[in-house]
Amino acid sequence: MSQIESTFLNVDLDLHGSAADIEQVISAVTPSVVVMRHEGGDASLELAEQFSSAESTLQAIAELIQALPCDARSAWDRLEYRRADIGLQIGSRRDARQLTGAISLKVLGLMVGSGLELAYTVYAPIAD
Repeated sequence: MSQIESTFLNVDLDLHGSAADIEQVISAVTPSVVVMRHEGGDASLELAEQFSSAESTLQAIAELIQALPCDARSAWDRLEYRRADIGLQIGSRRDARQLTGAISLKVLGLMVGSGLELAYTVYAPIAD
């Protein structure tokens, strides 16, 4: 079976909860992140440092969360959701049937320990 060609774009860290908790988390992770959007109880962040794979980006996010000071970690744990959203741009192969990828058990364990939910967004091919 042929595979869909894809390009890793980034991982967005999407947060939802109380505005005060989100403010506390953002303050604790700055300048390691870029705030893409922050409106009250919702925020979307990306790491300031770019990595070449979802695996390495997810590991860096989980390690950043695990290094939070106690008060910021408590705010993090109170958030309603903490989602790491992998962004992929698919290629234009029309005959492809599947998209595959993997995240190691080590990184999955770090994510679980950080209370991170995993999501993915697949963007349609760019028109030629």
